[in-house]
Amino acid sequence: VLGAGVMGASIAFHLARRGAGRILVLDKGDVAGGGSGRSSALVRMHYSFPPEVDLAVKSLEIFRTWKDYVGKDGDFRQTGFVRIVPESELPRLEKNVAMQCAHGVDARVVTRKELAGIVPDWDVDDVPLAAWEPGSGYGDGSGVANDFLERAREMGVVYRSQTRVTGFRAAGGRVTGVATDRGDVAAPVVVAAAGPWSRSLFAGVGFDLPVEGEYHE
Repeated sequence: VLGAGVMGASIAFHLARRGAGRILVLDKGDVAGGGSGRSSALVRMHYSFPPEVDLAVKSLEIFRTWKDYVGKDGDFRQTGFVRIVPESELPRLEKNVAMQCAHGVDARVVTRKELAGIVPDWDVDDVPLAAWEPGSGYGDGSGVANDFLERAREMGVVYRSQTRVTGFRAAGGRVTGVATDRGDVAAPVVVAAAGPWSRSLFAGVGFDLPVEGEYHE
């Protein structure tokens, strides 16, 4: 597994949980040293793409039962989540909430008066409607990655930090491992979870991965 952010650590944990064999995680830095450690870590259901909503619903279930699922204490904070949009987008907001409810989300559209009761410290005079998810909240991206990886290592996963993957090794039309700044690693299966750094790796074996990095402030 290439990368030890939330995605890479989660993949390693779930593979180990299923008894997938020998698993090695290679990380160019340290666990959650990239985007995962800088994430706002919102745990929310408000998406417009139904499969993404389904994933969010499953994720919320896991965060709520983190101790049982991962074996670590976790740090999910249930604070609720409010989505506010410009007045021109209110019909779309209502449509999205209806779709989310159909996919099992505990969400509803609230009026200005209801919103004032939910967040009494806010000035909501210019907010006619908003979406409200009482069961959502936030977590800790770095903590999630560390919990997954720590449990994975307890199940036998090997973790190598400060090991930069410089390219895939291939033979006979398939990937056979990776090259790193600490030597080659042979592997029958390689999982790339390096986020925006994945594109250059795939370019080395002639595949243009449709991933674009985008900077957020």
